[in-house]
Amino acid sequence: KKGFTTYKRIIWHESFWILLETIAKYAKTGYKFTCGDDVTRILYPIVLILVADYEEQAMMSLIRGPKGLSPCPVCLVPQDKQIFLGLKPQYPFREAAPVLDLLNNTELTKRQLNEALKPMGLRPVENVFWKLPYCDVYRALSWDRLHAYHGGLFSDHLFEEFQQIVKNLGREAIVEVNQQFDNIPSWPNLNHFNAVVSVHFTDGQKYEDISKVFLVSSYFMFQRMKSKQGYMLLKCIRRYIVLDVLAGLEVHMEGTLRLYAAELVKYSETIQKYSEKFPDKNWNFPKAHTHQHLLDDIVEKGVSKNFNTKPFEKMHGVIKGIYQDQTNFKNVEAQIARIEHQLSVTRYKRSQINTLDMALGGPPKETKVDLFRFNHVHLGAPQKPASLSAIEAAHATELPFERFRLRLEEYLNQRFNVPQDGHAHRWEKILPTEAIVETRYIQVDYESRVTWKLYTDNLRCNPLFHGAPRYDHVIYNIDHTEVGFAQLQFVFVCEFMGARYALALVRRLDIVKTRRTVDQDLGLCRVRCTNIRHASQFIPVTSIIRGALITPNGAKPSDSFVVDTVDGDMFLQLRQDFPFWDT
Repeated sequence: KKGFTTYKRIIWHESFWILLETIAKYAKTGYKFTCGDDVTRILYPIVLILVADYEEQAMMSLIRGPKGLSPCPVCLVPQDKQIFLGLKPQYPFREAAPVLDLLNNTELTKRQLNEALKPMGLRPVENVFWKLPYCDVYRALSWDRLHAYHGGLFSDHLFEEFQQIVKNLGREAIVEVNQQFDNIPSWPNLNHFNAVVSVHFTDGQKYEDISKVFLVSSYFMFQRMKSKQGYMLLKCIRRYIVLDVLAGLEVHMEGTLRLYAAELVKYSETIQKYSEKFPDKNWNFPKAHTHQHLLDDIVEKGVSKNFNTKPFEKMHGVIKGIYQDQTNFKNVEAQIARIEHQLSVTRYKRSQINTLDMALGGPPKETKVDLFRFNHVHLGAPQKPASLSAIEAAHATELPFERFRLRLEEYLNQRFNVPQDGHAHRWEKILPTEAIVETRYIQVDYESRVTWKLYTDNLRCNPLFHGAPRYDHVIYNIDHTEVGFAQLQFVFVCEFMGARYALALVRRLDIVKTRRTVDQDLGLCRVRCTNIRHASQFIPVTSIIRGALITPNGAKPSDSFVVDTVDGDMFLQLRQDFPFWDT
């Protein structure tokens, strides 16, 4: 069996040379090529990045896999030291020269050669990438976020450990955790789960989504049942989630790189404490170690999306659809290739038609004025105009709408009825018959703090959206210096003194600055609403910065948690605007 394992690697590397041979000769001499801008250039093809899962990297680097004495494809970390991480790699990088010297040593027998390579965790095979000029296979191999984190460290280890602990606590714990996950509000591009304890195989995106809302959905159950093991595991998972958010940033600066390095050390220390307290599981495995090399990869090759297998995995969906829906499941290669070719031709024709339409142009289209655009906010799903008395009658039993018309009159006069040119202030009355237009869709454009590009949040303030009420939360500017959180309750457009204003009735959430131990340990960002009547207020929709995912607290109804790890922008914004939440 050992011989066959080596033989498979010989076949793979010999076969791969057929592909590399065509470009290897041009790596030194260059290839003259006329580029798209009609400038002739000499191109030198090199292999800078190799993107693959760990098992594929083991084949490319010719290491012996997770049970080898040095199981990392990049460095020589011992098998039993993979749990220990530092600000920088702790062990020397692999080099081709000493391996070549051993392979070329004719005085060594096969057994001696094999024994000499074992400490390096290598197979006695010549690596095909050594034939390629200017290619260091060990530095070209890149950390893969999809398989190392979402489909590896989290799905197969941290999440599995969590599931086992919950199951050991009994049915009551299982039901409670599943219910808490089900209580998470809907959020764009975030999968919703209602039975996570029974999830055993799914794709990396769903594991990533589970991790984003993991802590707010499970911490109280472990606290209530006094599970020390569960609580310690959640502390480890918090460190992992922060690492994952930072690893996924689309733009990195020196500060974010330093932050990732510091978090890596925190994660290592936390998981070591967990391993010492609960030694049943061995945490020395490759995917617990390989993120040690992410910072070097980012510095040398750019952000992690440059070497993430996720884009390629998504391409499988098209092939899967063709296979399932358009083949007869016999000799499928030719059928898939033919249909893929047809799709490519169709896309090309469509792009040519679009280009022709743009070139012909025609008379300029009349630009319509968007009556529901207010600076960076667009309001959609407008309802029929309704009088203020009708609005009050429709919401007569709801505390936030108590004295709705009078409070609106007071707000509009105080904010927009400003005396000018020395004239006396004249209070403008708002009659019960005056009409407003309710809107149930809010589109907020904002500048990302990660990429400085424009992004859009699609928010809802709807009593019946897909069969259920949905009232999203927002971050908004209280004034020029202070930022706060609120839940949308009613969004509308009204006229006052000849001008149109877009306003939102919101439930203000107070920030809890005094942090409990559990909040510090698990990075929980707690907000509170103790009095619904007093928390209800009007704000201009233009004060909204972006949407926020805020989840209910199963332990205390008046408290909620801001999910800081829903995306990179939210994570950086909360750290910058609320430094006391920096854990």
